Amino acid sequence: MSDNKATITNPGTSNDISAGVVNATFSLVFDRVGVTIFNGDLTNVAAGKDPRLATTVMANGGFAPTLALKTDSPAIDFGSAALTKLTAAISSTTQTSISVVTTEALIPGKFARIDSEIVQITGVTNQTTAAIARGQQGTTAATHAVDADLDQLDDQRGPGFARKVDYPTSAGKSIADIGAYELQILPKVANARFSADDAESYSRVNKLVINFDQPVQFLSGKTATDAVSLKQINTSFDPGFVALTTTDNGSTGKVTFTFSGTFLDQFGSLKDGYYRLAIVADYVHIPDMPLAKFDGNGNGNAEGSPTDDFIKNLPRNFGDSDGDGDVDAVDFAAFRAAFGGTTDLRFDFDGDGDVDAQEFGAFRARFGTSVVVPP
Repeated sequence: MSDNKATITNPGTSNDISAGVVNATFSLVFDRVGVTIFNGDLTNVAAGKDPRLATTVMANGGFAPTLALKTDSPAIDFGSAALTKLTAAISSTTQTSISVVTTEALIPGKFARIDSEIVQITGVTNQTTAAIARGQQGTTAATHAVDADLDQLDDQRGPGFARKVDYPTSAGKSIADIGAYELQILPKVANARFSADDAESYSRVNKLVINFDQPVQFLSGKTATDAVSLKQINTSFDPGFVALTTTDNGSTGKVTFTFSGTFLDQFGSLKDGYYRLAIVADYVHIPDMPLAKFDGNGNGNAEGSPTDDFIKNLPRNFGDSDGDGDVDAVDFAAFRAAFGGTTDLRFDFDGDGDVDAQEFGAFRARFGTSVVVPP
């Protein structure tokens, strides 16, 4: 709670909270002026801590517009996901009746996590007894000690929005955030590269490979070729967009594109030049979470297009073994090692499966050249 100051009679001047005694756990109250006793501080964020909320109220996936947590908010990993605690151990992997402190927050049909096991609440017998289905969603039924927490599996938005996320800034902790919504780890590009078949290559290029750091989904009504574009940006011939084709849907985190059209040479490789890869952030998101958009600039926040659009320039220059856009002595050493062979097909200029005199002629013609990105 912060900047909760508006009242009808004194807009902008009241305290965040006004009470003699406050009992609170897993909470953040910035201004405690007017509170005589504030109980529960071992589990609360210290007074005076800026909650670091986004400045714009947005539809973050819940029932009403909210201010999302920023990635450096002190509310991250300072909440609790516990629905209740076990008052008796679960002593076998087939036990389906459990004893808990209270069943008040247990809803039949919902899922919960006990240690590493996910269970489904199948019924509530009374105020302290519930029935569960064991080993759900690919987890294994196990025994659990008394006082183990039954943690909420998803946040208020439902399945796919984890309630406990091991966020990169949380030093390996996996603890719920304060509030109804858990800050999710947004998808980013792990690497994007040209390839010759399946090997990274900037010499012979017949594929574009994008590896996201997690499975992704494309916005409803859009495909990978709507989200991703590749544009020739050299001045050596008419610039324009390369025609891309893919059958990938992002479900594995890897999307591979092939090419067609005027930007290919007679052997099926992209022509020499620099190409600009662009990914539209608004069209890529965590599966089933359209508001958890692609984080193109890597700052942990879903800021949408154009702020989070991902841009990378990729060269193609036959003979360039290291992707720096030129053909020099380093590349000659790599070419010499591949010459006469059939395994390093980065230097297979004509696509016939070997590196021979044909390739040597093409390499010699480009030695000492470079492709440059226009200013």
